[in-house]
Amino acid sequence: MTFRNDNTDFDLIFSEIEEAEAADTGSLVTRVVLLVLVLVIIAGALAYWALGNRERQITGDLQQRSAILAATRAEVLKAWVGSLGHAGLRLSQSDLFRLFAAEVKLGGGVPAQGTPLAAQMPYMARAITEFARQEGAIGAYLVDRQGRAVLASGAAPALSRAQRDAAVAVYATKKRTVRAVRAGPSGLITDVLLPIAPPQDSSPAAPGTVAGVLLVSLPVQAALADLLKPSPLMKAGESTRVIQVQEGAPVLLDPRGQPALAPGQAVTVPPRDKALAFALRSSVTGAGKVFSSGAWVSGLPWLVVHEIEAGAALAAFEEYRWGVIGLALAVTLLLVAAVTAFWWRQANEHSQVLADQYRALAARINAQRRFLESVMNNLTEMVGLKGPSGAYAYVNPSFAEAVSRTQEELSGLDDAEIFGRGTAESLESTDRQAREEGRPVMAERAIHLPGGARFLQITKVPYRGEGGAVRGILSVARDVTDLREAEAKRQAAFQQMTGALVRTIEAVDPFLAGHTHNVRETCLALAHGLGLGGDEVATIDIAAMLCQIGKVSIPKEIVAKPGRLTEEEFAIMQTHVENAVSILKGVDFGLPVVESLAQMYERLDGSGYPEGIAGDQIGLPARILAVADVFCARIERRSYRDPVTAEEAMGVLAQHPRRYDPRVVDILKRFLGTVAGEKLVIQITGH
Repeated sequence: MTFRNDNTDFDLIFSEIEEAEAADTGSLVTRVVLLVLVLVIIAGALAYWALGNRERQITGDLQQRSAILAATRAEVLKAWVGSLGHAGLRLSQSDLFRLFAAEVKLGGGVPAQGTPLAAQMPYMARAITEFARQEGAIGAYLVDRQGRAVLASGAAPALSRAQRDAAVAVYATKKRTVRAVRAGPSGLITDVLLPIAPPQDSSPAAPGTVAGVLLVSLPVQAALADLLKPSPLMKAGESTRVIQVQEGAPVLLDPRGQPALAPGQAVTVPPRDKALAFALRSSVTGAGKVFSSGAWVSGLPWLVVHEIEAGAALAAFEEYRWGVIGLALAVTLLLVAAVTAFWWRQANEHSQVLADQYRALAARINAQRRFLESVMNNLTEMVGLKGPSGAYAYVNPSFAEAVSRTQEELSGLDDAEIFGRGTAESLESTDRQAREEGRPVMAERAIHLPGGARFLQITKVPYRGEGGAVRGILSVARDVTDLREAEAKRQAAFQQMTGALVRTIEAVDPFLAGHTHNVRETCLALAHGLGLGGDEVATIDIAAMLCQIGKVSIPKEIVAKPGRLTEEEFAIMQTHVENAVSILKGVDFGLPVVESLAQMYERLDGSGYPEGIAGDQIGLPARILAVADVFCARIERRSYRDPVTAEEAMGVLAQHPRRYDPRVVDILKRFLGTVAGEKLVIQITGH
């Protein structure tokens, strides 16, 4: 679109430069040029055919080689996987172990103390520990149908949820299973799960029923590193990669790399019943183009990919190609030389036309530059352009005024020299994100300027050169200090209002005094320990402050009763959750505060109230509130009981993993072992 205005500069800014018409070369020149073009096309077609034939020959050889090496390595890994945990067969198929597993199954799990089966536990524990030591296993376990470790080798780590689920699955499949490798403290680990047949089953290798599952965790990094080392048959530029598919996502398995498991960079994983077709594609490491094909490893979600660097593979073809191109160019140059004299005369005339066109273009560029300077000089936002080194190549007057320097003084300085090292490190993180993601990134930072601390809303935009590569970072900063100060005042007013509500609630029962504060401090410690984001932390903070608000509607004689409640009184007390929801449902928190309060007294096994929901129906904020409330209530004094110790309270939580989230309980246990945790317990209990 072209804009017009009486101002000449505006006409230049928004107009387009019209292309000059080429001078007439004459009919003779036209005929010669057409002849040259025909000959060049013929030469090019011949060269294209020769190059295509040669390329097909080379890529055919590469395809055969890549497929053979990938399939061979896949078979080697298949044989290795089949040998894993072989020694465990002797243990799982031994008569003693089979009898013990069958008795455990009949007994319903871990035997009770004083039973004959419990008397066998020490011997069986020594046996499985000795087995784990001899095999170099990280841990060996006898797992029952509920996924519980009935028996474990000494110093074996606790089973994860995924390990327990895998063991339960073996009860249905009745087959030996090898799980995908995972990263552990000492390197890569895999689990081998072996079904244990009952004594009466005559075929322990293929049992009809399963009395138990032997799970053996084995370190495999050294073995994998040896299996995946370069083959003597491989040439320079060739490599074999292993892709492990985890939850539908490809992960690069490199036992010699750091880390040994890393996200795949450019991997399109085929279905398990199809091999990876040979093609020129990006390397699975993201480092350049390769010719590759792949084969699946039976028994594991592993795709073996054999890669051949495109440059190394096509080196001979490149020499051949340049030879053909050189010959074609030589022929073309001879033909071009024949018509050069005809073009020479026309070039002078055409050059004059181009000169006029360039002068018009220069005038347009100058007008656009003046327009851009006018915009930059009058913007209130701070605008700066940084080069690849991080030094500013340009800042607008608002930027210079904000830091009390001139534009000339700021040229060539970086963020550390302008704002200080700490601020520079914070700003560099947004620069890096904009460069890596190739898109605008917005952040808010508190920056100390000569006029005082200011809150700046900063947008970082990658500046790209002609080739599309990021050549710098354009930074636009807007002062939002007034907005943030207004928000801080609003938050302070909300906190004061919430505090008044809390004091009103706690005035009903002197034993509740401080409980809300204790729950809030514990919840915040758990939220930070779990690494939750800002919205989740804010939700938990507000919900913890309001967790007792529903008790305002409960009769004081029930809330402050100096003894245990009757069933009728307890039913009335439980209505405090519904009261809280009724009181707060009209408040727009912008966060799931009311939902979290409504679920705070629900339990994972469905035994809570008021709705009796269970499992994943209960949100993480409510799970955190539940653990914190129970812990604080246990160690606080009540009108009807004395407090217990923090260790005893943790024991109650740990004994009910199906009621309280074990992950949250574990974070609380770790927190109590810190100085901050010890101080919080002293603050609550007074000693």
